[in-house]
Amino acid sequence: MSEQAHLPGWRRLQLDAGGRSLIEASAGTGKTWTIAVLYLRLLLEKQLSPGSIIVTTFSKAAASELSERLRARIVWALEWAQAHTHGADNDPAAAWLAERWTDAALKKTDIARLQFALAELDSAPVSTLHSLCSRILREHPFAAGSRFSGDALVDGDAWHAEIAADFKRVLQQSLPDDLQAQFPQALLQQLQKLPDGKQVGQLLAPATVVPQVQIDAWPDVSLAEVLRAAIPGLHKGKKSLIKGFENLAGFIETQGEIVPSLNELDALAKASYEGGAVTAAGKKIAATKEAFDHLPQLLALVEKHLNHSQQLLWQRIQDWVLQQKALSGERREQRSFDDLLAHVHQVLQAEAGQQARPLADALFAAWPVALVDEFQDTDGVQYGILDAIYRDIDGKPRGRMVMIGDPKQAIYRFRGGDIHSYLRAAASVADEARLGLTVNHRSSRPMVAAINQLYACAGAALDVDEGGYSSHIAYQQVEASGRRDATPFCVDGVPASQALYMVMEDEPPDSKGERELRALTAAANDITRMLAEGRHSIGGKPLEPRHIAVLLPKSAQIEKMQSLLQARGVPCVTSTGSNVFASDSAQHLQVLLHAVLHAEKQSLIRAALATPLYGMPLETIASLGMEDWQPISQRFHAWRELWQRRGVQALVDALLQQQGARLLAASHGERVLTDLRHLAEILQSEADAGLGPHELLAWLKDERNGGSDGEEEAREARRLRIESEAPRVKLMTLHASKGLEFEVVFLPLMWAHDERRETGLVALHDAHTGERQLRSDLAALAQNAQELQDERFRLLYVALTRSIYACIVHILPPERCQDGNRSNPASGTARTALDVMLARIQPALGSAELAAATPAIAWSKGWDVDSAVSPLVSSPPPVALSARKLPALPWTPLPSRHSFTTLTRGLPAADGSQADAASDEGSQAPLDEAAQFAPEAAPEHPQLLALSDIRGTAIGNAIHAIFEHRQIGQPVSAQTLLLHQSLQAQGLWGEAREGELLAEKLGHRIDAVLATPLAADMPALGCLPGSDLLAEMEFHFSLAHTSLQALREACGAHGEPALIPHEKRQLRGLMTGKIDLVFRHEGRFHVLDYKGNFLGHRVADYQDAALTDAMNHSHYRFQALLYTVALDRYLRQRLAGYCRDKHLGDSWYLFVRAVGLAPGAGIWRQRFGDALIDAVQAALPGDPFNQETQAICT
Repeated sequence: MSEQAHLPGWRRLQLDAGGRSLIEASAGTGKTWTIAVLYLRLLLEKQLSPGSIIVTTFSKAAASELSERLRARIVWALEWAQAHTHGADNDPAAAWLAERWTDAALKKTDIARLQFALAELDSAPVSTLHSLCSRILREHPFAAGSRFSGDALVDGDAWHAEIAADFKRVLQQSLPDDLQAQFPQALLQQLQKLPDGKQVGQLLAPATVVPQVQIDAWPDVSLAEVLRAAIPGLHKGKKSLIKGFENLAGFIETQGEIVPSLNELDALAKASYEGGAVTAAGKKIAATKEAFDHLPQLLALVEKHLNHSQQLLWQRIQDWVLQQKALSGERREQRSFDDLLAHVHQVLQAEAGQQARPLADALFAAWPVALVDEFQDTDGVQYGILDAIYRDIDGKPRGRMVMIGDPKQAIYRFRGGDIHSYLRAAASVADEARLGLTVNHRSSRPMVAAINQLYACAGAALDVDEGGYSSHIAYQQVEASGRRDATPFCVDGVPASQALYMVMEDEPPDSKGERELRALTAAANDITRMLAEGRHSIGGKPLEPRHIAVLLPKSAQIEKMQSLLQARGVPCVTSTGSNVFASDSAQHLQVLLHAVLHAEKQSLIRAALATPLYGMPLETIASLGMEDWQPISQRFHAWRELWQRRGVQALVDALLQQQGARLLAASHGERVLTDLRHLAEILQSEADAGLGPHELLAWLKDERNGGSDGEEEAREARRLRIESEAPRVKLMTLHASKGLEFEVVFLPLMWAHDERRETGLVALHDAHTGERQLRSDLAALAQNAQELQDERFRLLYVALTRSIYACIVHILPPERCQDGNRSNPASGTARTALDVMLARIQPALGSAELAAATPAIAWSKGWDVDSAVSPLVSSPPPVALSARKLPALPWTPLPSRHSFTTLTRGLPAADGSQADAASDEGSQAPLDEAAQFAPEAAPEHPQLLALSDIRGTAIGNAIHAIFEHRQIGQPVSAQTLLLHQSLQAQGLWGEAREGELLAEKLGHRIDAVLATPLAADMPALGCLPGSDLLAEMEFHFSLAHTSLQALREACGAHGEPALIPHEKRQLRGLMTGKIDLVFRHEGRFHVLDYKGNFLGHRVADYQDAALTDAMNHSHYRFQALLYTVALDRYLRQRLAGYCRDKHLGDSWYLFVRAVGLAPGAGIWRQRFGDALIDAVQAALPGDPFNQETQAICT
């Protein structure tokens, strides 16, 4: 791929419809500039608007920066157009515009187009792919099969940890028969360790499969007798071998129920017929030779059998966690960020090959062009979404998808990044649609030359490049732009001709820990000396701490480096991916908040006083008298009152006002204050979402114990913030440095960036199909280790290309022993990328020929750890430090949220959470006992009797869950797992046999409901395709300055005086709710609600007047009216040419117990008149359409 020819420039890159384009941008070659100028081309040459161009990138921060760069490019073009004379402009885009705008009319049109584009840019789809999928689900609910109002997005890692805990409880507390049915003991024996949250996350990752291992034909049982006959010929001292032969025979006879132990398998693998395992007498036994001849095949069969069992177990665990997540997500109305991708991907894949592709076609019509930045960090699901949108029904490319990335910088495998997806997509791009960016605008000429020379001598392959293996990713030689020529890096006033400094320690200590400390110490000494001596300058100005960055593999190494620099007086600032809840400040704040909440308990206050946040010495605490406690107790009580009155953020603000100066003066004071402000903001956000003080403390405890970072958006909120923006040496991890640039870079520990062994399940992507597979076999572990090593090569490339002027790398002999405990050098995938490169460098390392071949690289020996280095003294006078103020506290309450349940039961407005689906079914109309037992009463119906003992909200919730999650087109009675999970979630399963009987009855009952035509002019629900069904449509519409009385008067004026409950409640805030089902038939959209209410034992109790009485008693007609108004508002906003007469259908209520038992039984239907709907709309202020607009119909 990388060897193919590329097009010469951005102006000639193919942007016409009907294909794919690829831009490969090496580090520092102007990728973002190219994206912005291509965007400008699309606006002007292709006459597209910003709203029709997708621009996606990897993170929210990158999306925000990219949006600003696009805006700046449009503003630049407009300003350049307004200039009276177009003088010299170094921007290459200026020449293109000058040539284009020789046509005055075209220039005028372009200016107008750019002005419109600038106005539209804020609403343009410039975002992460997660955010784009959220927008898709929000704007295309019918096509995507999503809710009209999205679920709450939550931290996926915390959710996964909770599911892992649930699984542990299931294994420990389930009845043996129930557990055996789903997880047989023979399979559970393969589970060496219960899955944790990380493994649950692997199982729940979108489009992940656990492939099964096929077992070959089982050996004939006669081979077991051969193995046993060979045992007398084995040496008596080989006990593990003898036991292995015996169990191997049992393995054959029982077809895997007996398996040799790991020690026995190891002994069997090492044994050989000629290697001393067999006695002289044994060699005379024919069975002995035959047994050893079959041994390799038998061991392979044992391994395959173990893999088969493990994969089967993990497949069942995956099925369980998927069901558990679906049920808990529905119950809590939440989803994780990856669920957004999974939902859109699933819908688009289901459309593949279909004549009708409503979602893909709608998205392509809206967004005919996509610019995909950081494409090397996508995975198979993300690429699958984009690929489906930009292919037509025949699988041919449509529109234009421009993929921008650099495979050499694909370093996010641990987040699901799949380099194979990039390679597969890149291979599909024609040569004429490729653009290679090969001019480095970041680094100085010596720096570019040095990196070119290093890879020229050490090999371009970003992998081990041995034994025919290749990752198909290689370094590309680049040119320098000369951008830094005017501001050279100088030593003693002379521009440095060498930019890469490779510092070798010939005789390192034995232990790895000592080696790391020496390397970090050497780097700290070098940094101190460079800053103190004044010999180094950039553009004539002295080198400052802000010019230097130290990049390290692990966060723990950053803390060591920070201590070394601070001991030398060098100001530094850290930036890691650590979680703020894992900080000491989080623990100390938890102790203090607990004491504030229980201010009457002296023991808790003592603990809070001893924390660094309060800072009272233990001797002082021990000596406190009664007179001393009174002001302390008053302070904690005042803090509690402040917390209850203004929130936890105000409490932390008060604490910082009192203790801030002391904390700031202490070691790491800025870090502590930064973390406290950060924690206060997060806690206040959770409190605003509805958590009270006690719940908030419990939530803080869970976050600290979980240590969860979550997905992109959640992770960003919890990541440690930089404690200062002052000019300091920057310390950060290799991953955190991607996309950044620094004048001088130190890499002291790249030689220590070694293998991170993974065991158990590993995630691998099929290079051809992109399928994400979870495997646990030895071949998978080996492949995973190889791919991790490949990524370390790419991380080394990223680290080396961050520097503008100079990069200092500390190196060790590549053939060194691993450490004091292991005398052999590292081999295979255990080798670091730096060691592999140094080992294959030609001319040989340390030779004069190498120095001659790499004039831009300085090769030296000896890490400077022993020479005395004077602490750095800052020349500027000390500046008084102060902490920024916390954000303004929210004073206004959240809007009240009303629902059918709160209005009909006189309950206070809710906090925004939705009631259970069947919350209105607990209170039902009283039965007419006289009618029930009258002699002339109709006979009781056996199907009504069958379910008569199960009543209330629990069965109603189960019924709703089954209807919502049923597999359309399949009988519900056959969906046993759904029935089991739905009943169990409501506590209705009971004993196994009891639950199975209830599930059977309920499944057949629901199948009857689905098979019953709704009316003579309507089909049965079961006949409607999934594309015409939308379950659980959630709605919100505003309410202001109205009341139930005003609504009742509006209904009364149109002949419905009893429709609204008799109450004078004022309504303000939001009306919310969920419609069980919105379905489409012959162009009309209907609302439907399922009811599990028990109305009696006779069919007549569910017909005619009895059914009407039940509807009125429970105010269900009022509910139906609210649902109709919500659907009317939505269709008017979203459906072009909407007209009630043509598009608005009826309201349907299905009383599930009776539907299908007799014509019309259990089915209530009403079409509310237009005049009534108009009156209700007018009585509910907040409707964006006035009555005149509502009455228009064409």
